[in-house]
Amino acid sequence: MRPTGARKHCEVWWHIKLPYLATYLRMNLAADVGGGDLVGLSISEDAGYTRHPIYWQAGMPPTVLENGLAEGPSVRGLREFWLRMTCQRNRPTLRCGCAGCKLRLVIN
Repeated sequence: MRPTGARKHCEVWWHIKLPYLATYLRMNLAADVGGGDLVGLSISEDAGYTRHPIYWQAGMPPTVLENGLAEGPSVRGLREFWLRMTCQRNRPTLRCGCAGCKLRLVIN
């Protein structure tokens, strides 16, 4: 996933269906960002009509992001949800994108 130029935005949506209720989500990201580039992750229970941010900051995201272990909007108790990853490049000279994303869902 990579924006095509400066001040450009791209996003990827995953629709996830589970046989049981989710307990938590762990994501390992391999992002190539710098400067004021933004990386965002959010979850939605209703196909994107409402979005709850998991992570939205400039610069390199942490290697491991977890959702569902603390209070707040999470995948806990859901059997179906949408995960959105977005990237915005703000400088023409730097690369911005996500080279890989490994998802691990724990279900009960």
